[in-house]
Amino acid sequence: MIESQLMPCGIINPRLLAAFAAVPRERFVAAGREALAYAETVQPIGSGRWMAAPLATARLLSAADVKPGERALLVGAGTGVTAALLAEMGAAVIALEADATLAERAQSLLARYLGVTLVTGPLTAGWPDEAPYDLILFDGAVEFVPDALAAQLKQDGRIAAILAGADGVHRVSLGRAIPPPSGTVQGEGKDGTRVAFDALSECAAPLLPGFSLPRTFRF
Repeated sequence: MIESQLMPCGIINPRLLAAFAAVPRERFVAAGREALAYAETVQPIGSGRWMAAPLATARLLSAADVKPGERALLVGAGTGVTAALLAEMGAAVIALEADATLAERAQSLLARYLGVTLVTGPLTAGWPDEAPYDLILFDGAVEFVPDALAAQLKQDGRIAAILAGADGVHRVSLGRAIPPPSGTVQGEGKDGTRVAFDALSECAAPLLPGFSLPRTFRF
């Protein structure tokens, strides 16, 4: 996977590659799909949810530029594979999952990773009890970032997400908290910050539940 899928696509960060080498992805997929764990495709993990393909996760983590010692909120932990990768890269991780069945499995799989705390609750609410975070990372595609989550970011923090655009294209994007101009800004957090996103690369990923915009009629 590392030599044939990640490195040829520009994933060369040594700590990120070492994390992928250290995390046994086959433990996090659905039972019976272990032989397919490293295939470049999404994997069903139950409860109507999917694990992103290895390259999508790698591009997201590469964009996030995770640094040792950072506090990270992972939104949509699923069975925990991305939380494990973040922990291997030295982050202190709050892994948020809404689905009780997935959270139970993730709790078991992540027990060996001392840097991960699994919490359960609505994904769109984030986890304000441990805020603010250096990094907020969405483990799946989203069409928008709720203000409640943006408000949990440090003033100089980052949001890594695969944003699903109105054109149907998914793009790995990095958002940075910046001071707002005078006046009210849509998306401004409670701490007076707002988030500006830069699209980095196209990358498909399964949508996270709760992060879809209302559908409107279009010709």
